Amino acid sequence: MKYTDAQIKAINQGRNPAIVSAGAGSGKTAVLTQRVVRLICDKSENIDPSKIVVVTFTVKAADELKARLDALMRQRINEAVSSADVRFLRNQRMRLKKARISTISSFCISLLRENIDLADNISAGFSVIDETAGGALKNDVLSDMLEDFYANGDKDDKETVVENYIVKDDSRLRQLILNIHAKALNHTDPEKWLDRTDDPQIMQDIKKKLISLAGMYAERFESEAESLDSAIAEYDGGTKDNDGAIAKHSDYAQGIKDSYGKAVTALVKNGFSIDDTVKGYIASFPKERAPQDRSAEKLVKAHREGVKSVFEKYLKKTCEKITSFESDMDKSLPAVTAPIFRTLKEERTVCSAKMAKRSVKGRASALSSLTSFRTATSFSTRYSEC
Repeated sequence: MKYTDAQIKAINQGRNPAIVSAGAGSGKTAVLTQRVVRLICDKSENIDPSKIVVVTFTVKAADELKARLDALMRQRINEAVSSADVRFLRNQRMRLKKARISTISSFCISLLRENIDLADNISAGFSVIDETAGGALKNDVLSDMLEDFYANGDKDDKETVVENYIVKDDSRLRQLILNIHAKALNHTDPEKWLDRTDDPQIMQDIKKKLISLAGMYAERFESEAESLDSAIAEYDGGTKDNDGAIAKHSDYAQGIKDSYGKAVTALVKNGFSIDDTVKGYIASFPKERAPQDRSAEKLVKAHREGVKSVFEKYLKKTCEKITSFESDMDKSLPAVTAPIFRTLKEERTVCSAKMAKRSVKGRASALSSLTSFRTATSFSTRYSEC
């Protein structure tokens, strides 16, 4: 495999800290294996392979990593010149088999078991709940909590929740709670993060992020539109009347500019809020079918669809959130937040005893989902991705 300059730099980073940011299929695993092998095969580094920790997200990735490392070590042994180097590399290969190459969860579990005497409120025989059982446990606790709220909660609080989050049943509300619970767990202090979700400053920060996101989509739209113009200028459909075909593609592209293009210009001017003028531009999008792209590369079609996709799937939807932000927040931040959270505090006490009989990890996850209900009453589903 031929490595890029950036990959080579990462491989040769040595013991120095390094952060590598790369997309899927870009060779991250190959770079990581090469870096590990280079380190443990360099006598001057004096590294004990058994002390190395490599964590992955899946068991499959961990197994693949182990296989690649072993294959590279065997290759190094075969390429060794002196018998001393062969002995050194064989010894390093054997020690590498004792390295901790596993999923993040597996590594944390082993670390906890080895230091169980330092852990509070966890027995030495603890077990980790599996995903299916964990999901059932969270739903069980959530059902208990919601049932208690429906039966004993304040009348006005219940009416507000029903108005904002319940249509035929509370499935939407339940899913929102679980989604936000999962998001909260991405923070080092989930409850602290949840405590701040009804902070007005947080709301404004969310709106700023949405506006910034809309600005980025507007730039992408302009870039795609320019690429579309370039593709049309270089169009070759392989027909006798190629100029006529170019004219048709140009006319259709002009229709996009007169509708979506002008809408983008107007959105940028008014802070990405959709008004009647913007709606008029959007409604004027060409109704006729786009001309067929008969070129071999199909670049005109690709960029034309790219322009439409950026506007319809991303920019327009983001601007709709910005436009209705204030009214949505009025609905999503009802006065029910504080009393419901008090209800949750009481429910936590009741559920703690129930969860104590189950897996430690399951207990923690289930109890965290209770706290998430406060966020569910504070955030509209439309803003949960922020």
